[in-house]
Amino acid sequence: MRLTEAVDVAMHVYRLLLQKDGQAIDYAMIIELHHPDYLTVSDLQDMYAVDAGTTLQPHQVDELKTLSLDAA
Repeated sequence: MRLTEAVDVAMHVYRLLLQKDGQAIDYAMIIELHHPDYLTVSDLQDMYAVDAGTTLQPHQVDELKTLSLDAA
């Protein structure tokens, strides 16, 4: 992202499930990190409905941040 200082980036997580006969299994998780000049957290919240039942817990967000930023 070529960011020269520590800044907050918007993170969008998609959890894909396979569902059959009333059972669901995790298939994939896609994590998008957006440059702050492109999209902010507020922008994402305006674009997508937030379902409280699918919101990640703070420790899950921290784990995904570590995973995503280490891979970047």
